[in-house]
Amino acid sequence: MDNIGFSFEPFYLDLKRQRLQKNTEDIKISPRMFELLRILAQASPEPVSKEQLNSLLWPNTIVSEWSLARLVSDTRIILGDDGEQQKYIQTIRGAGFCMPAVNHHVPKSKKNNINTKKYGLLALSLIILFISILFYWQNKVATELKSSIVQIAEYQDKTVSAFQAQLKRRQQLANMIEKRLNIKRHRQWEMFFSHYYQQMTKEELFVCAQIRAITDNGLYKNNQAIFNELAMNPDIFNEIQLSKKLYQHIDFWLTKYQGVFKKRKDMCLLYVGVEDGIPYPSGVDKYVKTWLASH
Repeated sequence: MDNIGFSFEPFYLDLKRQRLQKNTEDIKISPRMFELLRILAQASPEPVSKEQLNSLLWPNTIVSEWSLARLVSDTRIILGDDGEQQKYIQTIRGAGFCMPAVNHHVPKSKKNNINTKKYGLLALSLIILFISILFYWQNKVATELKSSIVQIAEYQDKTVSAFQAQLKRRQQLANMIEKRLNIKRHRQWEMFFSHYYQQMTKEELFVCAQIRAITDNGLYKNNQAIFNELAMNPDIFNEIQLSKKLYQHIDFWLTKYQGVFKKRKDMCLLYVGVEDGIPYPSGVDKYVKTWLASH
């Protein structure tokens, strides 16, 4: 007797054993990733909204859009997929996510009892529904894409303002330390402030706290918002030059923020640049505004 599950070559989602297989070999996957695939496969080819996924994957819990975006991104990596290719998990603008071309397997004894005519009516209904949804999407895509890029432009402006304020404070702090200790900065900003943190005066620690506040309330919130827009709207990668590099830069920035900055009081500056190998793609803000001006 066949197992109950879903297949999308070369993968098989075994519902009975709660496992994901690739070419009959088990693939290590988290329970939440498995549940995401089950929900999308069960609804295939229809999309499942972000709100539905959030309520099913995190019941009775309030989570940010970034949680779902990260889960989808990590699951795509497991499948050898990505936000551009979208072979197995597709982002449907305005509707959520879907999995195309999924085959549903049931025990053979049940297959023999299924009425072929019902399958035909179901297929026809799905075709009609698909055409209706497609027509609806085509009328929404242009507006939603522009709205998302408008949001990114606003978040970028706020990020620039926060960065300039932080630059002023970090230069002030460096000058205070250099003058008091009669030295000259010869380390990267992060390493410099971390090295002298234990020797800082109350005045210097106050400036350090200001830098941390700018990072928390200015840079982090706006970078997270830009990341969410890019993660949920991968079509932007085809529209805005360097936007893919911006996504990679912010992804690294957020990882460093969570893994280093939040855990260390001596880290008054979080900087992701040439030293980290993933610099900010200079000029991307200009490309965003140029696109908006032409649309």
